[in-house]
Amino acid sequence: MHLCSSIILSLPLLPCLASAASLTVSRPDRVVKRAPTCTPNSANDPAIDDVPAILEAIQECGDGGVIVIPRDSEYTMASRIVFDGCVGCDFQLEGTLTASEDLSYWNTTREMILFDKVTGGKFRSLTGKGVIDGRGQVSYDWFGEHGNIKRPVMFSIGGSSDITVSGIKMVNPHVAFVYVGHGSERIDISDLDMSAVSESEHGPRNTDGFDIAEASHVSLANIKVVNQDDCVAFKPGCDYVSVQNIECDGSHGLSVGSLAKYSGSVDSVTNVWVKGARMINSSKAIGIKIYPGGPNYGTALVRNMTWEDIYIENCDAAFQSEACYEPPNKDRSYCEANPSLSEITDVFVRNLTGTVNDRYGGTTGYVYCPVEGANCQIHIEDFEVTSAVSPSEFLCDKIAPDVLGIDCVPTDPY
Repeated sequence: MHLCSSIILSLPLLPCLASAASLTVSRPDRVVKRAPTCTPNSANDPAIDDVPAILEAIQECGDGGVIVIPRDSEYTMASRIVFDGCVGCDFQLEGTLTASEDLSYWNTTREMILFDKVTGGKFRSLTGKGVIDGRGQVSYDWFGEHGNIKRPVMFSIGGSSDITVSGIKMVNPHVAFVYVGHGSERIDISDLDMSAVSESEHGPRNTDGFDIAEASHVSLANIKVVNQDDCVAFKPGCDYVSVQNIECDGSHGLSVGSLAKYSGSVDSVTNVWVKGARMINSSKAIGIKIYPGGPNYGTALVRNMTWEDIYIENCDAAFQSEACYEPPNKDRSYCEANPSLSEITDVFVRNLTGTVNDRYGGTTGYVYCPVEGANCQIHIEDFEVTSAVSPSEFLCDKIAPDVLGIDCVPTDPY
């Protein structure tokens, strides 16, 4: 048994009965059954994997119970934590989960922590002191010296519903921090502090803050992300997603896509609302990325997408909507010969303020529609973004200024 005994509240003279037993208090008017609580033991040795003890705790107390990682404790993750057997469980991380640096293991698994087909569950820190340390530096250095390597997502939610994640600090994932997909729904994520920062000349790679894929009714709120890839990526299949009060530093922005990458695919991103974002030192603040047309690519549908109240500081661009993302051999003339058939409708950008740097001269952003007319309806209001280089300008293709809502310079992007 890897568990500390639960505290059993009963009559004063009765001894402790069993680890993780249900608690029942008799009263004259009612009987109250309390959820069991489990605290897995830590070996306090980075060479010993504490995950078996954690998994035993999940099995013991996962059905409506509480699993506690105590404050000021450290547990070694040398294997992945799978929330199998969690039904309405409450995992309270007040200490630290520290991943091992064993790349020979981590490059064989897709995730470090997995909620798979879980109905009802909480992963949270009540004190705000809980930490997941991915020890991703080993991957950053390997990637920098040898090239790409398979790497695990830090926290993955797949095929699950009614999951809450809150109050956690996430440090140095090997690749993305959080993935939500595979039909997940009603996922509430809030109050996270996420950072990927290298200690060597090899920077973090592909450290998306959030990849939201085939999922619906996902909420992100009160989050800070320091990384070098998308802060939030709205991937194919996401529907009804809200993002409120987020700060992104060093990222590639709050991005739709990339979409239509694979032949025959029809990628959709629908019903997304972003309100209140601080975008700092990002390659772009917000944007849409769609691959070109032609037989080797698919199509995309972006509908009912709103970004509003976005503050921009020292970003390369404020808004970029691209219908020629990564053409073959980087030959943009391919897109002119093979325009995308994707649809972008009911997209609203409201109240963007701040400054961009001189990366693109005076250009603050652009909208390059895949097609002209009813299938490309992007509307910008209250755009108060200036460039470090005067005069500032916004570029456009296949969309008129009166449709776009702001003055723009017609440009041939090919």
